[in-house]
Amino acid sequence: MRRVVIVPDSCKRWPSLAGLELAGMRWPLGPAEQTPDVRRIGDLGPEDHVIAYPSTALWRSALAGHPGVRARVSVVLAEPAALQRGHRRAGRLLHRRFHRVFTYDPALLAALPNARDQHPCICWTPEAVDAPAPVKSRNLSIIASAKRRLPGHKLRHRVIARLRAEGVGLGVYGRGYRPIERKAEGLLPYRFTYAIENCRERRYFSEKLIDAFVCRTVPIYWGDPEIARIFDPAGMVICESLEELVAAGHRLGPEDYERMRPALEHNRAIAVARFLDAERDMAEALLAEG
Repeated sequence: MRRVVIVPDSCKRWPSLAGLELAGMRWPLGPAEQTPDVRRIGDLGPEDHVIAYPSTALWRSALAGHPGVRARVSVVLAEPAALQRGHRRAGRLLHRRFHRVFTYDPALLAALPNARDQHPCICWTPEAVDAPAPVKSRNLSIIASAKRRLPGHKLRHRVIARLRAEGVGLGVYGRGYRPIERKAEGLLPYRFTYAIENCRERRYFSEKLIDAFVCRTVPIYWGDPEIARIFDPAGMVICESLEELVAAGHRLGPEDYERMRPALEHNRAIAVARFLDAERDMAEALLAEG
């Protein structure tokens, strides 16, 4: 039986990839049976797979040829360049030390022979996937953290400030404002929500968009300029500036939602079929290689 384990993104500092305990890893296809002789990554065989997120420790391991590891090691480069510029350079230099490089970035996909197309989406609203269509009793929401580093971080705060100043009703959630236990609380009751990515980058979109679709909430979207490659623009409100985002908040209402529902449902079907669990998708792709 071939195993696929994922080194969690939170696990960034370790002296040896081979020495990491399997008990602390994620198993995207369900935990494999562990025996006394298979307790660490170094105990896995050449038919097994390890998927890891980028870190200094991982690049050091790659430079040394992943000593003590017989399993095939793949790396995930799934964050925008603004957050992973150094990791992308390392990925280009060291890609031959990995079985696969999972990324959405078209430049890496074109440059690296072992790169495979993979969006970073993992649904944060799983309770909504199989739930019936909710009653939409509220109009407009936004979920924002306190971060202000990237363009999208700043844009969310500017949208909130403008709409509040202009008297637009807006449910504001997130660690920067009103923390909620479940993300769905800020989406399910609402017809529209702001889905503002951390930055605008070709082919980069995240759970911010997917969760809106899953909750049957029309996203007022700022992000991937090529999003129409995958999703129907008629089921979302695509904006390119602060003024467009603010104007959408002023004008959208129940009639607009009903008009957009067929396209929204189409986009939801795409999201559910293709973008719920990137880690499971990567694991299944590796096993499908044979």
